[in-house]
Amino acid sequence: MIRLLRHGLTTVTGDERARIELLLDATDSVITYRSRYLTSMRVNLVVDLLLLDDANPRGVALQLDHLKQHVAHLPEPPTPGRTSPESKRITAAVAAIQLVDFDELCDVRDGRRHHLTALLDRVQTDLRGLSDALTRDYLTHAAPVRHLARRASPAAPPAAQPTLQESAPFCGADSWPGERRLLRPPPNQPSRESGASGGRRRRSTAADS
Repeated sequence: MIRLLRHGLTTVTGDERARIELLLDATDSVITYRSRYLTSMRVNLVVDLLLLDDANPRGVALQLDHLKQHVAHLPEPPTPGRTSPESKRITAAVAAIQLVDFDELCDVRDGRRHHLTALLDRVQTDLRGLSDALTRDYLTHAAPVRHLARRASPAAPPAAQPTLQESAPFCGADSWPGERRLLRPPPNQPSRESGASGGRRRRSTAADS
């Protein structure tokens, strides 16, 4: 609403009637305006209806009053006896609307309504401050971030590899130098070395005989 009023009424143009009608239509207030004022479209009356009238459900004044009631029901501030930042902001916005001088609010100078612009800027600043205070005090938590992904299970330690001495008593004669290939003799079969030594013993016995 604040932005609509700012873009629709703060700058004076040649034909304001069309903009006023669009503004009333956007806020669903055409019937209310015509039934209350029974006159042509006038900027000061539109400002009174949409900004200052605390009986208009679509007006800024009544919305600020409802917002003030909601802020009053928030939990107490951490420091007793002090007014919360939220209460200060909304109270300032409501007071700005209630205490404005209506007679000079729509005065035009250099093609602009400066008093109306200043009032809208002040209310908008208070509302932004209220939003920041609510986010900081009630919606932002300093708890550590907890990741929802499952924690990976620790990897199992690698299986111990057998050493050369534990694996086999010897390496084959046909292995290349530096090659760590283990050769185990088949079960119930003699190894090459034992077979070779047996052959030498048989030849030696034959020669002796």
